[in-house]
Amino acid sequence: MVGTRNTPGRPTNSNTSQSRNNASRTLSGIEGETPIPSRQPTTQLELDLTQRLENIQEEFDVFKQANQQEIEETFARLIQERVSNLPSAIARGTGATSNPIHASPGKPPKLQKLPSYKGLNIGEAKDFFFQAELMFRNDDEYYFPTDQKKIDHVIQYFQQQPLAVWRRYEASTTNSNMSWEEFKEYMCDAILDKGNRQRHAIQQIINAKQQSNQSVNSFVAHLDSLEEEIESEADSVCKERLLSGLLPYIAKRISESIQQPESRNDLIKQACRLENVDKMYRSQDANDPPRGRRQNNTVILSNSSFNRSQNESSKQQNNTSSATDTQSQQRSKSPSKEKPNKENQKNDYRQRDLICFRCQQKGHYANGCTNPPVCRWCKGDHQSRACPTHSQKEKNQGNDQTQQ
Repeated sequence: MVGTRNTPGRPTNSNTSQSRNNASRTLSGIEGETPIPSRQPTTQLELDLTQRLENIQEEFDVFKQANQQEIEETFARLIQERVSNLPSAIARGTGATSNPIHASPGKPPKLQKLPSYKGLNIGEAKDFFFQAELMFRNDDEYYFPTDQKKIDHVIQYFQQQPLAVWRRYEASTTNSNMSWEEFKEYMCDAILDKGNRQRHAIQQIINAKQQSNQSVNSFVAHLDSLEEEIESEADSVCKERLLSGLLPYIAKRISESIQQPESRNDLIKQACRLENVDKMYRSQDANDPPRGRRQNNTVILSNSSFNRSQNESSKQQNNTSSATDTQSQQRSKSPSKEKPNKENQKNDYRQRDLICFRCQQKGHYANGCTNPPVCRWCKGDHQSRACPTHSQKEKNQGNDQTQQ
């Protein structure tokens, strides 16, 4: 075996590993942990390492004491910012950051253009502000993070009276912290104040009825716009009001149904379903040929839609004939400026010379005569063809001719 020679003053491998362990224990003490007790250094390298670690520890303590206050202030400020931004981040569902997260950070959302607003009535104002709110919702606070930005953007679409109203408001007040809801209410009050809006809406709600050419959804939208102006009511009250305003045949079928709607939304669904079913059967009746049964060599129609169309066409013909009769009467009453035609005069003369075969009088035909019958042979009160005297004469003349 070859022995290992140890040079005096030079650490061996075992001594080097021990010095490394001592250094790691000293570093752990720098980090704030309790230093592990170790043996005293014996070699020169261990003494050098120990001295260097002590110098580093002293420098770190000096730096910590000098910047302790600044570090604590920075850390407290960061904590306060995170806590203040937490509610808005939770509301958007985007984490603890205050900046909104978009689907494509490099590409801004497309800005929608609004129609011009003239403030003619409350309906126009509601439609305009509803479209503006849809635009703000799609924007996700990219262009309009505050209410003031929203108001400034909407004002550029004002024309005529709304623009003058807002200009007068800005000239008379210094309050620039108006919210979006306050702005909408102020512009609606410029058209009609809230009290009069409510009274007008109540009157229209009482008289609201679905028209024959109006769909269920259109009538519901009209009723919803009126109910927005009044205070919120129970769902049962709104349901009964809607039912009373529907067309009679729809309201009757809903009232007679076994399963009654439990809410207003259920009533709307059921009314729309009945309306669609009625439209479907009407289209089928219009496309199908008329059906019926034969009785005495005549077809009796049973198709209701065909009968309705026939009745409507007959009514139109009657109306047309009555209109033409009225026009002819007016023309007969009004003095004619044209000269009488010779053919018309001849026809008048011929009609005057006509003799009725029923009453033997001139000026009319027998089919429209209401006078009692008069015989032209014997002038009796019977028709000429039933005259006994004339028939007897004809028989005698016939007998004479046969004898000759």
